Amino acid sequence: MSSLLSLHVDHEISIHEVPVPSLKASHTSIVQNEVATGASEDSRELPSESDVCRARYPNRWARIREFIREPAAEAFGTFILVLFGIGVNCQNGVSTNPATAVSAQADPGSIALAWGAGLSLGAWVSGGVSGGHINPAVGHTCHGHVPWVSMEKVPGYILAQYFGAWVGAIVVYANYFHAINLVDNHQYTVPGTASFFGAYALDYLPPANAFFDEFLGTFILVFVIFAVTDKFKDSPSSALLPLALLITFIGITAAFGMQTGFALNPARDFGPRVMTAMVGYGRAGEPKRQGSTALVSL
Repeated sequence: MSSLLSLHVDHEISIHEVPVPSLKASHTSIVQNEVATGASEDSRELPSESDVCRARYPNRWARIREFIREPAAEAFGTFILVLFGIGVNCQNGVSTNPATAVSAQADPGSIALAWGAGLSLGAWVSGGVSGGHINPAVGHTCHGHVPWVSMEKVPGYILAQYFGAWVGAIVVYANYFHAINLVDNHQYTVPGTASFFGAYALDYLPPANAFFDEFLGTFILVFVIFAVTDKFKDSPSSALLPLALLITFIGITAAFGMQTGFALNPARDFGPRVMTAMVGYGRAGEPKRQGSTALVSL
């Protein structure tokens, strides 16, 4: 009996002698774990600059692509504008000659429609990337007023627009090369077949009148752009801008296209002029007082 009692007492004593963890030590370990966890989370939330750059530019082409994507969109949009516009000019010009066609294949209505289609489609294909203004006059006028046109991007856009217009003129010339030679018998006449590409004012028109004609058409075009994209009034969606440009350009072409050839766009006129000088028209295609609106459009 006494032995059982001693075992019971010893057991109770051993239980009470078990060391109890210190509250201070537990709190310290918890704090240390939280600090370590927070540090690891911070390290995950703040990657290094090299990691960010590597994720954004996985290769050299990705870096180049981001740099050129907006100017390339402007170049391609202007290319489409010139492709449709100068294409219909050439079709209208060469089809009036019996050596190339038995009847005319274009008329003023189709010319206006093709130029309007080229402008609206060019704005559509480039609008999602660069804003789709495809016109140096629009870039100069709208920077700071239209959200997608910033001044630091305008010079690159303008160079791209001239390049796109030049390439578009080359493609159209290659397509109508034989027909153009049949019409002017390899003489490269100016304005003559050169007027298929550049905008040439009529001989009777003085420079001041040519300037006013181009100013009037460009003013209407830019005014419509401001009206459609005005964010301070209940204006239509900017997605409707290409449609508005189509209607506007058809109207401008039909109403004011006869005297100066409705350049309205320095790139559309100057880029094709460079092409004509390269393929054989030479210095005859340079701006002159009579018959040319190159200086006026610039």
